[in-house]
Amino acid sequence: KKLGDLHPNICYVLWTSLYRYSEAYDLLKLAADLGVKATHLRTDFIEDKAAPTEAVNFIYNAMDVHLLLSHGEGAGLPHVEATACAVPAFATDYAGSTNYFAHDDQRLPACNLRVASPNLIMRPENDVDEIVRRLEWVYNNPEEATKWAVHCSDVVQDWTWERTIPEWEVIIHQAAAEKELRCK
Repeated sequence: KKLGDLHPNICYVLWTSLYRYSEAYDLLKLAADLGVKATHLRTDFIEDKAAPTEAVNFIYNAMDVHLLLSHGEGAGLPHVEATACAVPAFATDYAGSTNYFAHDDQRLPACNLRVASPNLIMRPENDVDEIVRRLEWVYNNPEEATKWAVHCSDVVQDWTWERTIPEWEVIIHQAAAEKELRCK
């Protein structure tokens, strides 16, 4: 809402399927309750199935900025995909996304743990003022934001499965060894 008040032509794209599965995730209602104008929302990209690669590439490359405000994204791949497309990308400094920051400025602070679901999982809240500050920076400094995004894209270009899987194997083996020690 804050950014929409500052930039009346802004368009938020909700790219998720969660909004349909539960009233707890009714993002359209939540956005309306928070005062986000319907004219600022696009939902036509929301699908219940995986989008074709061409559609995904189009969506990422059409963005001015990508925000991953997830409180539980497993691998953080949407953030990496947006970054690889040289889109200014920011993500909550929580869960899987923390492994894929090409630059510290991509981190959105996570703070104030709260209960976020009926099963009492603790999730962080996003700092809305910081999010608005980052988005304002992108819109007020387009050339600098583009250079920064290209730099971040260059960093993630070599993040392949061939490079990542051996790192995960080390972590898994370390965790298994620690568990074995605790179980003795």
